[in-house]
Amino acid sequence: MHTPTTAETTLPEATEGQASVTWKSLLAGALLSALLNYLAVRSYASVSRYSGFADHFNTVGVIFLLFWLALFCWVVRRVGKTLLFTSAEFAVVYAMLMVATVIPTMGYGGYVLPLISGVYYYASPENRWNEFLLPHLPRWASPQDSNAIRYVYEGLPHGQSIPWDAWLVPLGWWTLFAFGFFLVSMSLMSLMRRQWVENEKLVYPLSIVPIHLCESAEGHDRFFKSPLMWIGFGSSFFLLFYNFCVRSFPKLMSLKPIPLQSTLPLEQWKTGLLLTFDPLVVGLSSLMPTEVLSGIWIFHLLGTAELSWLRFLGLGGSDPPEPHAAGASSAMANQQVGALFFIVIVSLWTGRGYLKQLYLSIRHGEGLSEREMLSQRRAFVGLVVGLAIMVWFQLKLGLSVMHAAVLLLVTLMMFYGTSRLLAQTGMGRLRAANSGVSLTVNVLGSKNISPTGMAAMGMNFVWAADIQLFVMGTGAHALKVLGDLKVRMRHVFGALVLAFFVSVFVTYVGYLAIGYRSGLIHGFGWYYVNSPQYHWNWIADNIQNPQPIQWARIMFLGIGAILAAVFSAAHYRFLGWPLHPAGLAICTTNTVANDWLSVMIAWLIKGTILRYGGMRGWQTATPLFWGLILGSCVATGTTALMDAFIIR
Repeated sequence: MHTPTTAETTLPEATEGQASVTWKSLLAGALLSALLNYLAVRSYASVSRYSGFADHFNTVGVIFLLFWLALFCWVVRRVGKTLLFTSAEFAVVYAMLMVATVIPTMGYGGYVLPLISGVYYYASPENRWNEFLLPHLPRWASPQDSNAIRYVYEGLPHGQSIPWDAWLVPLGWWTLFAFGFFLVSMSLMSLMRRQWVENEKLVYPLSIVPIHLCESAEGHDRFFKSPLMWIGFGSSFFLLFYNFCVRSFPKLMSLKPIPLQSTLPLEQWKTGLLLTFDPLVVGLSSLMPTEVLSGIWIFHLLGTAELSWLRFLGLGGSDPPEPHAAGASSAMANQQVGALFFIVIVSLWTGRGYLKQLYLSIRHGEGLSEREMLSQRRAFVGLVVGLAIMVWFQLKLGLSVMHAAVLLLVTLMMFYGTSRLLAQTGMGRLRAANSGVSLTVNVLGSKNISPTGMAAMGMNFVWAADIQLFVMGTGAHALKVLGDLKVRMRHVFGALVLAFFVSVFVTYVGYLAIGYRSGLIHGFGWYYVNSPQYHWNWIADNIQNPQPIQWARIMFLGIGAILAAVFSAAHYRFLGWPLHPAGLAICTTNTVANDWLSVMIAWLIKGTILRYGGMRGWQTATPLFWGLILGSCVATGTTALMDAFIIR
């Protein structure tokens, strides 16, 4: 039985072909992109604890800023009858923010500075990086001034000025690579938008609340008038804000925080289950189809049992170790990636008719539609140019042509597959189960890669380490919102390019300015303390102790693909099959381990409402879940800024 989703509810339509990229929307988008990056940089560089402001696809920072802008426009319109933004202009601002939110943390900025400089800062006689690692690094890819590197971590001595020039060359090269990846991402999503949105009708749950916020700018939607929305908003805001204040302010220490997390030990399995209630996850999960929800939490329980069984057999560990293997298990990590690759291949096979039409359109030069950001030929050219930049950069780093090709093929498949899962599931903290670099080294064997090639692999952790926030995924949702609001797409690509460069500039300046003032080692420990040592120790170890091709891990890729094939066949063959195979690709990732209980709670609530209230009952209840999302994002954004500007 088909499960109705929020995406299928009737939404007010914007006027066909509204002007979208105006000076007003362009200026607002650029300023808010700069603000988003500054706030994100500040919250991670100045505070030692995790803020949650800009690390995941739930795009807390975007929703935080968008909410206040939408509320301001709504209030002004109610009081003064002045239309500040059309819904089309608002959608462009949202699209620019979706590009901007990728840059400051997991998507790029959180790794580029610490990885290209930390390899020098953390080198010591004990780790022997000076002997095994540093001679193989390209000088142009990292700053070469030892004092410039030291002081960005520890802070400048009094009276010295920031050595900006030490960073110009390496960050210039890395910006070129990042722009090439941006071109690949947006061009590919532009090419696939029609297939995903119109032909396959993927749900895109993460786009629902932004669509309502955009529509509220013109007063088409009763979003801010819904009592249920404000009940959900107030509940989640109070819960998160109260716990933050109790833990942060000494005068409130006598109060007890509301417990939201515990652990269920499973001693006989030598493991345990995290039990976490997160109102943001509950709200976002409620927008997913029920078969996707059940697939996520049930496959997590089955995956946990399998992991325990593999450990009992001595097959579940990480020997040799592997960065970013989900659940600290290389076997399970590669099994999930195998399932992801199967989903990618099947999606391309089922869309072969569209791909054939796409080829003919590119060949014959289809004109630019008002509904498309780029003509198909221009998108193809952008894809080719972006790939050329990425390949050239890999060769310049020191990889051979074959190794660069394998790395890019494997990693881009992971990005593409994760983007598709994001459109299908709406998991706000969705991530790939492994790193593209780790998987490539598994397939090739580090003994078959030169030391220079392994050093180049280490540099690629800048963009292919945590595959959990990237332009391909956020860009797909930006295009979905723009398309649903039927805005005119002319000049939108230029607006996104502007957001990219504004964000990169603010991120660089923000991290360097804060680092030289107070020392980046005093910020969030993962980025500037743990991450450089974690990644470069693994690279150095592979140079010192080269490993053969990891056939056992490749076997688990195959096992994952077979499992995905079996469950995909069941899903499409048997009416009412309750488990969506997407859950196989993420079942033991650390984020699902944290979120599975909240997903199950959403599944129970949604299933109960649909069973006893039907579609009408569900449509009545959905504003409550929108409120949970908004309240969580506003609370997390508020607490992150209080941490960065008030508490510190």
